[in-house]
Amino acid sequence: MTQSYALQYAMCLHMGFGVSKSPESAYQVLQDAGISNHDFQTALVNLKAKLGEPVYHESAYQKLLLEGYDLSIDYSRYYDSLGRSDEALAQNREDLTNLESFLGRDNSLALSVRTILCDQLLGMKRVQEALTLRKEFVDIRKRTHGNHAEETKRAMLALAAVYVNAGMVHKADKLFAELMDSRLPGLEGANQLRVLSLIRRSQNRLDDAIEAHKELLTILFEKLNSDHPDSLEEESRLCTMLINQKNYDDSGLRLERVVETCKKVLGPNNKLTLTNTGNLAYCYDQKGEFQRSVPLYRQLVNEEAHLKAYIFQHYVSKLKAAEKALEEVY
Repeated sequence: MTQSYALQYAMCLHMGFGVSKSPESAYQVLQDAGISNHDFQTALVNLKAKLGEPVYHESAYQKLLLEGYDLSIDYSRYYDSLGRSDEALAQNREDLTNLESFLGRDNSLALSVRTILCDQLLGMKRVQEALTLRKEFVDIRKRTHGNHAEETKRAMLALAAVYVNAGMVHKADKLFAELMDSRLPGLEGANQLRVLSLIRRSQNRLDDAIEAHKELLTILFEKLNSDHPDSLEEESRLCTMLINQKNYDDSGLRLERVVETCKKVLGPNNKLTLTNTGNLAYCYDQKGEFQRSVPLYRQLVNEEAHLKAYIFQHYVSKLKAAEKALEEVY
């Protein structure tokens, strides 16, 4: 065991994260690895500062994992920031191997790192590897919690989403059918509807996807409020579906609120703000309301620094077309 992982294991033992609390065992691990008490206490202070809470429990530690597993130097995110995704992936694999070796495959911390690794693989389009990790996750949950536990259902939902990413919509639909008998509570129920919407979109069942997404938004508005970034992102997806149905009135009304809220909550240069502004301008175009679309396209063209080149050129073309149409009307 390297000193880095010995230090992290000692922290788990010292504070009872995923293992039985045993400060005596923690200090034995430190002694065996040649780590001084001063270094250990310094690492503990850093951990507590990151958690920012007077009580340091497992859920808080898992939050820390989502920011990067290593407690001293966040190697994975450091590599990612340099565009060295393969090295970041290797670091996460090493994290998972070490955690599973001394905490076990079904330990909550190991499962958190497994989730991080799976998401990273999906981001790198390595879907088959992500599928393997997610299938193993479901098997672990079934073994430790049973087939009908909420923890197992959450794992199955995540696997269904990966199936959709892999183009295996039939498998995603079959797996989701096992979850249809009950709705998970609260925000987990929202995630259930999010996956259902994703599956229905992939099946070109847009009406069903829209209904699922409207239910999803009802939960998000109630639990998070309509101004929460997650709510704004999901309402943006709903607007895109409505546009694909050529429902420009409903999508336009929603987008007017979303754009203004995004500006206040996320800022005028945020990617979601700019995307929704472009979609709103498109809705106005389709309704012949060029006097409303032209100012929006001008706003977007002025944001060249925050747009990819091909998107910027797209908005330039849309602006010219809208200005020409407006001249013809008047």
